[in-house]
Amino acid sequence: MHDSQKFHYYDVGGKKFTRNVDAFSYLNYMNNTHGKNFKIRFFLNFDFILNPSKYKWQEEPLMPLTYYMDEHLRLLQEKYKNFFVWYSGGTDSHPMLQTFTRLKLPAKIVWWNAPQYSNIRKIEWDNLINTDFINYMKEANKKSHLFDYHIVDQHLPTEKEIELFMSDFSGTYEAHKEMWNFPSHYTDYKGGKPQTQFLQESECTVGGYEKPFLKIRKGWWCHTLGDFVITYCPDTQTDFIWFYITDLIPELHIKLTWLRLKALETILERDNLPVTDEQISVMQRPTSKYYKEINDLSGQIALNDWLGRPGNKPNSKLPFSIGYEANKKNVIMRKKLYRPVDDFWHQEIVPSIEDKFLIHKHKRILPVHTSLIRLKKV
Repeated sequence: MHDSQKFHYYDVGGKKFTRNVDAFSYLNYMNNTHGKNFKIRFFLNFDFILNPSKYKWQEEPLMPLTYYMDEHLRLLQEKYKNFFVWYSGGTDSHPMLQTFTRLKLPAKIVWWNAPQYSNIRKIEWDNLINTDFINYMKEANKKSHLFDYHIVDQHLPTEKEIELFMSDFSGTYEAHKEMWNFPSHYTDYKGGKPQTQFLQESECTVGGYEKPFLKIRKGWWCHTLGDFVITYCPDTQTDFIWFYITDLIPELHIKLTWLRLKALETILERDNLPVTDEQISVMQRPTSKYYKEINDLSGQIALNDWLGRPGNKPNSKLPFSIGYEANKKNVIMRKKLYRPVDDFWHQEIVPSIEDKFLIHKHKRILPVHTSLIRLKKV
């Protein structure tokens, strides 16, 4: 992993860690052996987040969000010539791709299938995404050829590969236990060259996922980000860029934060909801009925309506619905393939981390957030 990709760290009593498992284990050790109430802190290595007083967080940047997105890509264009874009069509990656389109900047675009372990993903693609994706690519390439797009198949890793991966990941256990983050082999959907080859032809990989999270503390609207958002780096072969969080254009992330704040204010007032931290936390969950509206009001609009919906997965519970049979196959595969992941939970996490930090039902460690940055009074 490049030094530039060391985006984060945890701190326990002055000792730094890159994995939440190690940080929480050390926290447990220190509290038990030193009899002190040590705390765990999470930091992102961006100056405008580490040193917020140097930046105008309490003022909404004046220009539209697209202005700062364009400026960021222009600056990246000065450093890199070949771009590789991780694309899902969702509310982060589609506005990012539209930025490449506006600036007429060529890139290689990848949307992945996972037919071996996620038939639901393939059904979703075939029925709900494929036509809109291909149409967008055709329109973008109409006047000049901007994008080479690859629909790739992600192949199952072996159990041994997953076992090695779980022993050497960086970041959160929660992100790395998801199947789409496993070390895998990718090949072009139409039998073309493998992903590793066109990664090597690129200098920079661009992805988007890092939505700001709003909290209310002591009468203030505040910004924060959870450790699960940005501790997974999907590519270590090139320089990886999280598109919406950068010291090159701090106004980009600050603007997005303010747009989401105003979206929450609009909905709270319209629906006469209590302005509390608990209320806005529920509203910002990906499963919230307000999730799509918050994204729409923030200018984060997906490729199509389906991809913008909360929990936009084919229904896996109703026998007559899309994805039901695929999900049954997926459950069988998970039980077999997940052994190293479950073993890691039971053998490494549960014995070493205090129980109050564990969510056993979902096999998750409680998230840790960056320090709160004040924006405006409630």
